[in-house]
Amino acid sequence: MLPTTIPLAALALIAAFHPAAAGAASGARSCDLSPPEARWIQRALDGWDLVRRDYLKLDPAPLPWIVLFDASCIWHVAPTDPRVLTGAEQIGTALTFADGPVDVRALPHDGTVLLPSRYEIPVDVKASTALYRGGRATFLAMSMPALWRASRAHGRNPHLDDYLQGVFVHELTHTRHLVPLNRRLRRLAEDADLLLPVNDDVVQGHFRKEPGFSRAMETERDMYFRAAAEPDPGKRLQLASAALSLRRERHARYFSGANSAFADIETVFLTLEGTGQWSAYKLTVARGPYDGAAALKLVRDNRRFWSQDVGLGVFLLLNTLVPDWQAKVFAAEPASPFDLLEAALPNGTGDQEVRRN
Repeated sequence: MLPTTIPLAALALIAAFHPAAAGAASGARSCDLSPPEARWIQRALDGWDLVRRDYLKLDPAPLPWIVLFDASCIWHVAPTDPRVLTGAEQIGTALTFADGPVDVRALPHDGTVLLPSRYEIPVDVKASTALYRGGRATFLAMSMPALWRASRAHGRNPHLDDYLQGVFVHELTHTRHLVPLNRRLRRLAEDADLLLPVNDDVVQGHFRKEPGFSRAMETERDMYFRAAAEPDPGKRLQLASAALSLRRERHARYFSGANSAFADIETVFLTLEGTGQWSAYKLTVARGPYDGAAALKLVRDNRRFWSQDVGLGVFLLLNTLVPDWQAKVFAAEPASPFDLLEAALPNGTGDQEVRRN
């Protein structure tokens, strides 16, 4: 399944979980939120506030514009400019965020959803974060749980509601640093002479058929996870050094000449998807009843997409070695997680000799 993309000239759309189509049919209904729907949204908002405060350690900020939809209705949560929502009506809810009420505007749809960016998308199972206002503001668009339950890919997941709470937090994590990372990505894409739009799987799409690349990426990924799970600090540093050495070797082999810009493009998307996956993981563990292994299984899902799975391993490891990484990665000029990892090694370069076993 391919992620949805919209021209990068207008926004960068970061597909979070590459969901399958739902195939749900639209039907007439009231667009008031049902009690279960309202409870799910409130729990998601509370989860974001928890992750934002306790794990990402980010300052409070107003909610971004959130667009939620099911087979028949669209709900605009905390819309920045509700005047542009032709036909939408303010509905009464008890939703709160940061001790204040949350504005919700609802309207029926005919099978498509008009986004704050003015792009129209078909009703489908999806979760994505994107830019509008010329790349200066972010919004989240996500299908409601009912559409996911109706999908062939996700409907049989007994832990779907918890999974989707993680999806929601994953996407809201993107809203806090997508603007500066998108600026960097645009420059890199131009340097690499890549046709816009690009998405979070651009490296996977470009290099997966290159001999040895997929195996090298998977070996490196497994080393990040192994290092993050290693309880002995000395061995963890050795494994971290080995993972970074593997990365340098892979970059030297594949990201040279005309492909050199892919090194930084990869870092941008591993940062975006890694922080999103790490946020989902932390929420899942914090709420229970999942232990670390069960939470990883839920969040990693099918492990098919490098930007998400490798990114999660990188940030699990980073969190063990650089306790204050959040302020650096979510800065106005986001730091590379790999630069932070390299600096955390004893010699500051990651070149120490280790055994890779």
